[in-house]
Amino acid sequence: MFLISFVLIALLVNESNEAKYLTAKLLYPANNIFAFEFGVGQPKMVIEGRIEQTMNISVISPYTYSVKTSRTATFIQNETVKITHNPTNLSLYLDDISIEDKSSKIMFYLFPPKNSYDIKKNRIGFSLKVNEESVSFIHQLKKNGKISKLQYSFNPTTNSEEGLFYIGGIPNDVINKNKYKAELKVNTNYSYWSVNLTKIHFDNITFDNTQIAYFDSGNDYIYLPEEYYNTLDITYFERFQNDCSKVSFFEVLFMFVCNVEILAELPPFNFEFNDYEISIEAYRLFTYLDGNYVLDMRKNSGNNNIILGGKFLKHFISTFDYENKKVTLYSDINPIIYKGKDPRLNYMPIIYLI
Repeated sequence: MFLISFVLIALLVNESNEAKYLTAKLLYPANNIFAFEFGVGQPKMVIEGRIEQTMNISVISPYTYSVKTSRTATFIQNETVKITHNPTNLSLYLDDISIEDKSSKIMFYLFPPKNSYDIKKNRIGFSLKVNEESVSFIHQLKKNGKISKLQYSFNPTTNSEEGLFYIGGIPNDVINKNKYKAELKVNTNYSYWSVNLTKIHFDNITFDNTQIAYFDSGNDYIYLPEEYYNTLDITYFERFQNDCSKVSFFEVLFMFVCNVEILAELPPFNFEFNDYEISIEAYRLFTYLDGNYVLDMRKNSGNNNIILGGKFLKHFISTFDYENKKVTLYSDINPIIYKGKDPRLNYMPIIYLI
Protein backbone atom coordinates (compact mmCIF):
# COMPACT_ATOMS: atom_id res chain seq x y z
CA MET A 1 0.00 0.00 0.00
CA PHE A 2 2.80 2.38 0.91
CA LEU A 3 4.60 1.62 -2.38
CA ILE A 4 1.47 2.29 -4.42
CA SER A 5 0.89 5.59 -2.63
CA PHE A 6 4.52 6.61 -3.21
CA VAL A 7 4.25 5.85 -6.93
CA LEU A 8 1.00 7.82 -7.23
CA ILE A 9 2.53 10.81 -5.45
CA ALA A 10 5.62 10.66 -7.68
CA LEU A 11 3.45 10.58 -10.79
CA LEU A 12 1.39 13.54 -9.60
CA VAL A 13 4.52 15.56 -8.80
CA ASN A 14 6.03 14.81 -12.20
CA GLU A 15 2.80 15.73 -13.93
CA SER A 16 2.51 19.00 -12.00
CA ASN A 17 6.12 19.88 -12.83
CA GLU A 18 5.80 18.95 -16.47
CA ALA A 19 6.79 21.91 -18.60
CA LYS A 20 4.26 23.29 -21.02
CA TYR A 21 5.70 25.04 -24.03
CA LEU A 22 4.80 25.39 -27.68
CA THR A 23 7.15 24.75 -30.57
CA ALA A 24 6.82 26.27 -34.03
CA LYS A 25 9.13 26.49 -37.01
CA LEU A 26 11.23 29.64 -36.96
CA LEU A 27 10.94 30.82 -40.55
CA TYR A 28 13.62 32.57 -42.62
CA PRO A 29 16.41 33.06 -40.04
CA ALA A 30 18.93 32.69 -42.88
CA ASN A 31 17.35 35.80 -44.42
CA ASN A 32 17.46 37.61 -41.05
CA ILE A 33 13.68 37.54 -40.74
CA PHE A 34 12.15 35.79 -37.74
CA ALA A 35 8.59 34.59 -38.28
CA PHE A 36 6.38 31.60 -37.44
CA GLU A 37 3.18 29.98 -38.65
CA PHE A 38 0.01 29.52 -36.61
CA GLY A 39 -3.63 28.72 -37.22
CA VAL A 40 -6.45 31.23 -36.78
CA GLY A 41 -10.19 30.59 -36.51
CA GLN A 42 -12.46 27.71 -37.50
CA PRO A 43 -12.13 26.51 -40.16
CA LYS A 44 -8.43 27.03 -39.47
CA MET A 45 -6.48 29.45 -41.65
CA VAL A 46 -2.71 28.98 -41.40
CA ILE A 47 -0.97 32.34 -41.53
CA GLU A 48 2.53 33.66 -41.01
CA GLY A 49 3.39 36.22 -38.36
CA ARG A 50 6.60 38.20 -38.13
CA ILE A 51 7.98 38.30 -34.58
CA GLU A 52 8.29 41.94 -33.47
CA GLN A 53 10.31 42.49 -30.29
CA THR A 54 9.59 46.22 -30.15
CA MET A 55 5.79 45.95 -30.57
CA ASN A 56 3.51 45.38 -27.58
CA ILE A 57 0.46 44.29 -29.59
CA SER A 58 -0.29 41.69 -32.26
CA VAL A 59 -1.82 42.87 -35.53
CA ILE A 60 -3.20 40.61 -38.27
CA SER A 61 -3.91 41.62 -41.85
CA PRO A 62 -7.30 41.03 -43.52
CA TYR A 63 -5.36 39.84 -46.55
CA THR A 64 -4.46 36.64 -44.69
CA TYR A 65 -7.37 36.26 -42.27
CA SER A 66 -11.09 36.96 -42.68
CA VAL A 67 -13.51 37.19 -39.77
CA LYS A 68 -16.31 36.53 -42.25
CA THR A 69 -15.11 32.98 -42.88
CA SER A 70 -14.25 32.15 -39.27
CA ARG A 71 -17.14 30.67 -37.32
CA THR A 72 -15.39 31.35 -34.03
CA ALA A 73 -14.40 35.03 -34.43
CA THR A 74 -15.87 37.44 -31.86
CA PHE A 75 -15.73 41.21 -32.34
CA ILE A 76 -14.77 43.11 -29.17
CA GLN A 77 -14.45 46.79 -30.11
CA ASN A 78 -12.80 49.34 -32.39
CA GLU A 79 -9.80 51.22 -31.01
CA THR A 80 -7.23 53.81 -31.99
CA VAL A 81 -3.88 52.15 -31.29
CA LYS A 82 -0.37 53.52 -31.67
CA ILE A 83 1.80 51.31 -33.89
CA THR A 84 5.37 52.62 -33.73
CA HIS A 85 4.63 56.38 -33.86
CA ASN A 86 1.39 56.32 -35.85
CA PRO A 87 -2.10 56.19 -34.28
CA THR A 88 -4.06 53.66 -36.33
CA ASN A 89 -7.69 52.55 -36.30
CA LEU A 90 -7.86 48.84 -35.49
CA SER A 91 -10.53 46.31 -34.56
CA LEU A 92 -10.08 44.03 -31.56
CA TYR A 93 -11.18 40.39 -32.05
CA LEU A 94 -11.17 37.16 -30.07
CA ASP A 95 -10.61 33.90 -31.95
CA ASP A 96 -8.97 30.49 -31.78
CA ILE A 97 -5.20 30.53 -32.21
CA SER A 98 -3.48 27.17 -32.65
CA ILE A 99 0.19 26.23 -32.49
CA GLU A 100 1.28 22.61 -32.60
CA ASP A 101 -2.42 21.67 -32.81
CA LYS A 102 -2.93 23.20 -29.36
CA SER A 103 -5.65 25.81 -29.44
CA SER A 104 -6.34 28.81 -27.23
CA LYS A 105 -8.68 31.79 -27.29
CA ILE A 106 -6.52 34.83 -28.06
CA MET A 107 -7.38 38.51 -28.51
CA PHE A 108 -5.61 40.38 -31.30
CA TYR A 109 -6.03 43.45 -33.45
CA LEU A 110 -7.16 43.35 -37.07
CA PHE A 111 -6.36 45.93 -39.70
CA PRO A 112 -9.38 47.41 -41.47
CA PRO A 113 -9.62 46.37 -45.16
CA LYS A 114 -8.44 49.83 -46.19
CA ASN A 115 -5.42 50.94 -44.21
CA SER A 116 -2.19 52.61 -45.25
CA TYR A 117 0.00 50.96 -42.60
CA ASP A 118 1.67 47.75 -43.68
CA ILE A 119 -1.61 45.97 -44.33
CA LYS A 120 -0.11 42.83 -45.87
CA LYS A 121 2.07 41.86 -42.93
CA ASN A 122 1.02 40.10 -39.74
CA ARG A 123 3.06 41.34 -36.82
CA ILE A 124 3.09 39.50 -33.49
CA GLY A 125 4.35 41.62 -30.59
CA PHE A 126 6.84 40.17 -28.11
CA SER A 127 8.19 43.32 -26.46
CA LEU A 128 9.36 43.33 -22.85
CA LYS A 129 6.63 45.68 -21.64
CA VAL A 130 3.03 45.53 -22.79
CA ASN A 131 0.25 48.07 -22.31
CA GLU A 132 -2.36 45.41 -21.57
CA GLU A 133 -1.56 41.78 -20.79
CA SER A 134 -5.08 40.93 -21.95
CA VAL A 135 -4.02 41.58 -25.57
CA SER A 136 -0.44 40.26 -25.30
CA PHE A 137 0.04 37.04 -27.27
CA ILE A 138 2.37 35.35 -24.77
CA HIS A 139 0.61 36.60 -21.62
CA GLN A 140 -2.69 35.21 -22.88
CA LEU A 141 -1.11 31.81 -23.55
CA LYS A 142 0.25 31.78 -19.99
CA LYS A 143 -3.08 32.85 -18.47
CA ASN A 144 -4.90 30.15 -20.46
CA GLY A 145 -2.53 27.49 -19.11
CA LYS A 146 -0.99 26.62 -22.48
CA ILE A 147 2.58 27.45 -21.42
CA SER A 148 4.51 27.21 -18.13
CA LYS A 149 6.70 30.28 -18.31
CA LEU A 150 6.61 33.79 -19.65
CA GLN A 151 9.56 33.34 -21.96
CA TYR A 152 10.30 32.59 -25.59
CA SER A 153 13.37 31.35 -27.41
CA PHE A 154 14.88 31.47 -30.88
CA ASN A 155 16.85 28.49 -32.16
CA PRO A 156 17.90 29.57 -35.68
CA THR A 157 20.73 27.05 -36.00
CA THR A 158 18.92 23.85 -37.00
CA ASN A 159 19.58 24.40 -40.72
CA SER A 160 20.07 27.21 -43.21
CA GLU A 161 16.40 27.83 -43.95
CA GLU A 162 14.48 27.13 -40.76
CA GLY A 163 14.97 27.05 -37.03
CA LEU A 164 12.69 26.54 -34.05
CA PHE A 165 10.65 29.01 -32.03
CA TYR A 166 9.75 28.00 -28.47
CA ILE A 167 7.05 29.77 -26.44
CA GLY A 168 6.90 29.09 -22.70
CA GLY A 169 10.14 27.15 -22.23
CA ILE A 170 12.99 25.46 -24.05
CA PRO A 171 14.05 21.77 -23.97
CA ASN A 172 17.06 20.99 -21.80
CA ASP A 173 18.76 19.01 -24.55
CA VAL A 174 18.70 22.07 -26.82
CA ILE A 175 20.70 24.27 -24.46
CA ASN A 176 22.82 21.65 -22.71
CA LYS A 177 24.68 20.81 -25.91
CA ASN A 178 26.18 24.31 -26.03
CA LYS A 179 29.58 25.11 -24.55
CA TYR A 180 28.91 28.73 -23.67
CA LYS A 181 26.18 30.96 -22.33
CA ALA A 182 25.73 34.59 -21.33
CA GLU A 183 23.01 35.85 -19.01
CA LEU A 184 22.29 39.50 -19.75
CA LYS A 185 20.19 41.62 -17.42
CA VAL A 186 17.47 43.63 -19.12
CA ASN A 187 17.07 47.36 -18.49
CA THR A 188 13.44 47.58 -17.38
CA ASN A 189 13.30 51.33 -18.05
CA TYR A 190 12.55 50.50 -21.66
CA SER A 191 9.69 48.62 -23.28
CA TYR A 192 12.03 46.61 -25.49
CA TRP A 193 14.74 44.07 -24.65
CA SER A 194 17.51 46.53 -23.82
CA VAL A 195 20.85 45.35 -22.42
CA ASN A 196 24.06 47.08 -21.39
CA LEU A 197 26.48 46.72 -24.32
CA THR A 198 29.49 48.61 -23.00
CA LYS A 199 32.23 47.99 -25.56
CA ILE A 200 32.99 46.55 -28.98
CA HIS A 201 36.58 45.38 -29.49
CA PHE A 202 38.14 45.00 -32.92
CA ASP A 203 41.75 44.85 -34.10
CA ASN A 204 43.11 45.96 -30.69
CA ILE A 205 40.82 49.00 -30.81
CA THR A 206 37.97 49.47 -28.34
CA PHE A 207 34.78 51.36 -29.09
CA ASP A 208 33.20 52.57 -25.82
CA ASN A 209 29.44 52.62 -26.15
CA THR A 210 27.25 55.02 -24.20
CA GLN A 211 24.08 54.48 -26.23
CA ILE A 212 21.06 52.25 -25.74
CA ALA A 213 21.43 48.71 -27.11
CA TYR A 214 18.56 46.31 -27.65
CA PHE A 215 17.58 43.11 -29.44
CA ASP A 216 15.10 43.34 -32.29
CA SER A 217 14.30 40.38 -34.51
CA GLY A 218 12.15 42.72 -36.60
CA ASN A 219 15.31 44.44 -37.88
CA ASP A 220 17.49 42.53 -40.31
CA TYR A 221 20.92 43.95 -39.55
CA ILE A 222 23.15 45.07 -36.70
CA TYR A 223 22.71 48.84 -36.53
CA LEU A 224 25.48 50.88 -34.89
CA PRO A 225 26.33 54.57 -34.28
CA GLU A 226 28.06 56.68 -36.91
CA GLU A 227 31.03 57.11 -34.57
CA TYR A 228 31.52 53.36 -34.68
CA TYR A 229 31.75 53.45 -38.47
CA ASN A 230 34.28 56.26 -38.40
CA THR A 231 36.39 54.20 -36.00
CA LEU A 232 36.08 51.13 -38.22
CA ASP A 233 37.15 53.15 -41.23
CA ILE A 234 40.39 54.44 -39.75
CA THR A 235 41.39 51.40 -37.71
CA TYR A 236 39.82 48.04 -38.40
CA PHE A 237 40.07 48.11 -42.19
CA GLU A 238 43.07 50.40 -42.51
CA ARG A 239 45.53 47.53 -42.97
CA PHE A 240 43.13 45.69 -45.26
CA GLN A 241 42.42 48.61 -47.58
CA ASN A 242 43.57 46.70 -50.66
CA ASP A 243 40.85 44.11 -50.13
CA CYS A 244 38.16 46.07 -48.26
CA SER A 245 36.41 49.36 -48.90
CA LYS A 246 33.59 51.48 -47.53
CA VAL A 247 30.62 52.23 -49.74
CA SER A 248 28.18 55.01 -48.90
CA PHE A 249 24.84 55.99 -50.38
CA PHE A 250 23.70 59.61 -49.94
CA GLU A 251 25.67 59.79 -46.68
CA VAL A 252 23.00 57.65 -45.03
CA LEU A 253 23.83 54.00 -45.71
CA PHE A 254 27.40 52.88 -45.11
CA MET A 255 28.60 49.39 -46.02
CA PHE A 256 31.99 47.74 -45.73
CA VAL A 257 32.73 45.43 -48.64
CA CYS A 258 35.59 42.89 -48.71
CA ASN A 259 36.97 40.25 -51.04
CA VAL A 260 36.40 36.68 -49.99
CA GLU A 261 40.15 35.99 -49.83
CA ILE A 262 40.64 38.39 -46.94
CA LEU A 263 37.77 37.29 -44.70
CA ALA A 264 39.71 34.62 -42.83
CA GLU A 265 42.44 37.16 -41.99
CA LEU A 266 40.12 39.74 -40.44
CA PRO A 267 40.25 39.90 -36.63
CA PRO A 268 37.10 38.90 -34.71
CA PHE A 269 34.51 41.25 -33.29
CA ASN A 270 34.13 41.11 -29.52
CA PHE A 271 30.97 42.44 -27.88
CA GLU A 272 31.20 43.21 -24.17
CA PHE A 273 28.03 43.15 -22.07
CA ASN A 274 28.84 43.97 -18.44
CA ASP A 275 30.15 40.61 -17.13
CA TYR A 276 30.33 38.82 -20.49
CA GLU A 277 32.42 39.19 -23.61
CA ILE A 278 31.15 37.48 -26.76
CA SER A 279 33.49 36.83 -29.67
CA ILE A 280 32.30 36.33 -33.26
CA GLU A 281 34.73 35.56 -36.07
CA ALA A 282 34.61 38.31 -38.68
CA TYR A 283 33.78 36.01 -41.59
CA ARG A 284 30.55 34.99 -39.84
CA LEU A 285 29.41 38.62 -39.95
CA PHE A 286 29.72 38.99 -43.72
CA THR A 287 27.09 38.19 -46.35
CA TYR A 288 27.70 37.47 -50.03
CA LEU A 289 26.44 40.21 -52.35
CA ASP A 290 27.23 40.72 -56.06
CA GLY A 291 30.62 39.06 -56.05
CA ASN A 292 31.78 40.57 -52.76
CA TYR A 293 31.10 40.11 -49.07
CA VAL A 294 29.31 42.85 -47.13
CA LEU A 295 29.67 43.40 -43.39
CA ASP A 296 26.36 42.73 -41.61
CA MET A 297 26.53 46.06 -39.79
CA ARG A 298 24.82 49.27 -40.80
CA LYS A 299 24.88 52.84 -39.62
CA ASN A 300 21.83 53.76 -37.54
CA SER A 301 20.75 56.85 -39.45
CA GLY A 302 17.81 57.57 -37.12
CA ASN A 303 19.81 57.84 -33.90
CA ASN A 304 22.89 56.38 -32.23
CA ASN A 305 21.18 53.42 -30.61
CA ILE A 306 22.58 49.94 -31.19
CA ILE A 307 20.12 47.42 -32.61
CA LEU A 308 21.10 43.76 -32.44
CA GLY A 309 18.88 42.41 -35.20
CA GLY A 310 18.58 39.15 -37.11
CA LYS A 311 22.20 39.24 -38.28
CA PHE A 312 23.28 39.01 -34.64
CA LEU A 313 20.58 36.73 -33.26
CA LYS A 314 21.03 34.05 -35.91
CA HIS A 315 24.42 33.16 -34.38
CA PHE A 316 22.92 32.12 -31.04
CA ILE A 317 20.15 30.26 -29.33
CA SER A 318 18.49 33.05 -27.36
CA THR A 319 15.91 33.10 -24.57
CA PHE A 320 13.89 36.18 -23.59
CA ASP A 321 12.61 35.85 -20.03
CA TYR A 322 9.87 38.18 -18.76
CA GLU A 323 9.82 36.85 -15.19
CA ASN A 324 13.57 37.01 -14.54
CA LYS A 325 14.12 40.11 -16.69
CA LYS A 326 17.03 38.71 -18.65
CA VAL A 327 18.19 37.57 -22.08
CA THR A 328 20.29 34.41 -22.25
CA LEU A 329 22.50 33.61 -25.23
CA TYR A 330 23.80 30.07 -25.88
CA SER A 331 26.49 29.07 -28.36
CA ASP A 332 28.60 26.08 -29.26
CA ILE A 333 30.71 28.09 -31.74
CA ASN A 334 31.10 31.68 -30.55
CA PRO A 335 33.23 31.85 -27.38
CA ILE A 336 31.69 33.65 -24.40
CA ILE A 337 34.01 34.76 -21.62
CA TYR A 338 32.51 35.40 -18.20
CA LYS A 339 34.27 38.30 -16.51
CA GLY A 340 32.31 38.40 -13.27
CA LYS A 341 32.76 36.68 -9.91
CA ASP A 342 31.82 33.09 -10.78
CA PRO A 343 33.85 31.66 -13.71
CA ARG A 344 31.76 28.47 -13.69
CA LEU A 345 28.87 30.37 -15.27
CA ASN A 346 30.80 30.58 -18.53
CA TYR A 347 30.52 26.92 -19.42
CA MET A 348 27.86 24.39 -20.33
CA PRO A 349 26.31 21.99 -19.74
CA ILE A 350 24.30 23.10 -16.70
CA ILE A 351 21.07 21.43 -15.62
CA TYR A 352 18.08 23.71 -16.24
CA LEU A 353 14.55 23.15 -15.02
CA ILE A 354 12.01 24.53 -17.46
